[in-house]
Amino acid sequence: MTLSMACVIFYGYALAGYIGYSFDTGRPDYIVGGLALGSLCGGAALCLWKKYLPSFYMSPDPLDPGKDEER
Repeated sequence: MTLSMACVIFYGYALAGYIGYSFDTGRPDYIVGGLALGSLCGGAALCLWKKYLPSFYMSPDPLDPGKDEER
């Protein structure tokens, strides 16, 4: 979740740097940094999502003896 929000924030910085050219105060460092860091955070978020996605669909096995039996 944090990486996804960071991705949106960094892309916002890139957009702000680009929109700044409308007011003659464009910031190419904001554009490059925002796109680079936003893409990096987005890629990391997708990799982690893909890695942990199967664990969300696995249901716990009630017959597994390794689980808490003393309940």
